[in-house]
Amino acid sequence: MSDLLVIAYRTEPRAEEMHNRLPGMQKEYLIDLGYAVVAVTQPNGQMKLNQLFSPAAASAAPAA
Repeated sequence: MSDLLVIAYRTEPRAEEMHNRLPGMQKEYLIDLGYAVVAVTQPNGQMKLNQLFSPAAASAAPAA
């Protein structure tokens, strides 16, 4: 089963700061992260997505 968690921040820089902390939190086994993205609404109304990593690249990576 998967869970979806949404955390909203007032500013894009704050959201990016927290987004960049996620890999370290995962390495410390504080979270089990499948995917993370920062979604930002542009002034023109379009949505911009900043990915932590590319799911396509992650699935194509050879197993260790």
